[in-house]
Amino acid sequence: MINRLLKMLQGRSLPELASVTLKTIGSALSGMRRTSDENRTFDERWGTETAESESMSALDIPVAMARQGVAYQASSPNIIDEINSFLVIDPADYSFVDIGAGKGAVVIGAAMKGFRRALGLELSLKLIGIARNNADLVAKQTTLNSKPEFIQGDAAEFDAPSGPLLLYLYNPFGESILNAFLDRVEASARRDPRLIYLAYANPHWAEAIAGRRCWSEIAAGRDLKIFELQG
Repeated sequence: MINRLLKMLQGRSLPELASVTLKTIGSALSGMRRTSDENRTFDERWGTETAESESMSALDIPVAMARQGVAYQASSPNIIDEINSFLVIDPADYSFVDIGAGKGAVVIGAAMKGFRRALGLELSLKLIGIARNNADLVAKQTTLNSKPEFIQGDAAEFDAPSGPLLLYLYNPFGESILNAFLDRVEASARRDPRLIYLAYANPHWAEAIAGRRCWSEIAAGRDLKIFELQG
């Protein structure tokens, strides 16, 4: 949000600066409240715990890596519906992978929506434990189309599953890790050409993706951008 805000402020008068800053911050806070409310509704329905934020210092992440990460904040499981509204795909053909899966709400949501695989990559074992417990709670109460999977791993060393992919990011880290992650995805696609989409919510570093010639932005929604990896 900071980079986008600085660009918006360039060349503006003081009254304009105040107006733009307040509107931008207000919009961001509104989005955060909406997401928090949606997660609390999810938790009340299933008895899970996805809504509470976690600081980087509270997680079991090495300090050097924590400096490049972003504190855990829940992403709404409802984001799946918004993404699917832009993509004409059959979820049964695709693996859904949440990079920085946190407490698992989005992965569980993907399993509910019929994706062939619903996979979460997360660096923190603490969060993985919470995510797996959340998935077990939901699975006891409803039928999931696929079993939510959570694995520990570094996005910069990501091994993409085979077959068509829908990747999801909720701004989990900075530009350097994002670029390393994209390098890995592109290398995987060269070895195994297939359809790969990337849905990026809270897209602080969207320009880093758009600047790579093999990615094309194909849709944009409420604080969401969707890219396709070109063959």
